[in-house]
Amino acid sequence: MNSVRCLRDNGIVPEAQPLPNTSATTSLTTSSVVLNGTISNPNNIPITSKGFIWKASTENEDYTVVNVSGDPLSYELTGLSPNTSYIYHTFVSTAQGTVYGEGVTFSTLAHQLPCPDVATVTDYDGNIYNTVQIGTQCWMKENIRATHYSNGVSIPVGTGTSAISSTVAYRYATNDVNTLGYLYNWPVIEYGTNIYGTPGICPTGWHVPSDAEWTQLTDYISSVPAFCCNSSTYAIAKALAASTSWSSSSNDNCCIGYNLSTNNATGFSALPAGSWIYGNYSCDNSSTSFWSKTKNFSDGNPLTRSLYSLNYNVSQGSSNKHIGLSVRCLKN
Repeated sequence: MNSVRCLRDNGIVPEAQPLPNTSATTSLTTSSVVLNGTISNPNNIPITSKGFIWKASTENEDYTVVNVSGDPLSYELTGLSPNTSYIYHTFVSTAQGTVYGEGVTFSTLAHQLPCPDVATVTDYDGNIYNTVQIGTQCWMKENIRATHYSNGVSIPVGTGTSAISSTVAYRYATNDVNTLGYLYNWPVIEYGTNIYGTPGICPTGWHVPSDAEWTQLTDYISSVPAFCCNSSTYAIAKALAASTSWSSSSNDNCCIGYNLSTNNATGFSALPAGSWIYGNYSCDNSSTSFWSKTKNFSDGNPLTRSLYSLNYNVSQGSSNKHIGLSVRCLKN
């Protein structure tokens, strides 16, 4: 439809004409909102259509029309861009013409907001971690750097080939523990899976995510157009990767390493922490992998999620239990 420049023709509305009222929005998120309105029609004039018109308030474009039944009017608008201002009006059409209600503006939430009920969380060692809300999940915004489980039991530091173990728990130092956190082998993760009936590496009220919970995260990111590079639901790694430290790449504009400033739309802030393998720390700023608490059905090895500077997707895989990988905690 053509852009609406007047709400009502010359400000005059026939007395019998139904009148639309535009109400405030509800359920506002980074990419969706519920539009609300009512229609006053005391004379029961036949209505041919009613609903909302909306557009980005800063853009010179036509309004989009949404027809809605019932009264009061309500419609969930999805696929919006984060941190963007929009305007909408209620409308009602009869044989006499169309009348538009007053315009209501709203702005979608910005990404990278902390979890509303817990902006930070502290582990047993006193390390403080920032949080980030992504969809309905509350994640730590940083890798764990704990030296103890949440019950106070110490996690030994592993160095050299003597610390290659699939049964003894070890933590391994990265080249910047304060920024990248520690790497941990699988026995550290297994300690907190209720196999031994003890608390785990994550603070109380938090846990190492399952493979299904990692999938919930990637599915949500794939569902938000602003997170998908070139509108591809597979090209979401940039939305999770931090905008610093990754090795650069000109391979593909959707790869993590291409133009780092466009990374990290979600605020997850994944850094290239590398891995600890066969007695050595390996890190060339091109990869990072995270444990899940789920084992692969076929071989019993734990499932992982990985990001690479040359790739645009989040890879699902599995790892040998003696390898040291990063850990992100998810709120219960």
